[in-house]
Amino acid sequence: MLTSFTGIMKKIAVDMTDLSISKNIDNQQVVMLKKLIVLSIVANSSNSDLNRFMNCTKKVPFEVKENIFKVIYVEIKRVYFTFLDLLIPYRYLIKEKVLEYLNILKSNKINIQNELKNLSSFSDKEVVFYEGGWLFIYLLIYS
Repeated sequence: MLTSFTGIMKKIAVDMTDLSISKNIDNQQVVMLKKLIVLSIVANSSNSDLNRFMNCTKKVPFEVKENIFKVIYVEIKRVYFTFLDLLIPYRYLIKEKVLEYLNILKSNKINIQNELKNLSSFSDKEVVFYEGGWLFIYLLIYS
């Protein structure tokens, strides 16, 4: 039995990848599920990875990071509800992590609105930072 949250998230990643192969789920949806898994680990307030990420991006304007975090939050929440039936064994843990992430945003004075910017409206630099940020977080956790 898996006891650590990280262990559970890695198990979900394997399950979701297997499911995508057997049920022909769109690759982009699998990528979003993996982002959900990574985010749910990073969002733990006792985890220093988020702080390390923030410290490594000090030169990036706050407004840019704010937009990125808003988009991440909206995408993750959408995927969470879309795939709720696939994540039934883990839904409580993941919902708690989504709420923790929302609280982290609020504590950093990042206000989540119902209607948020679309990723397509980002400038090129913001898109690069968004994609690079996920790679950085993934490497921190799995390297």
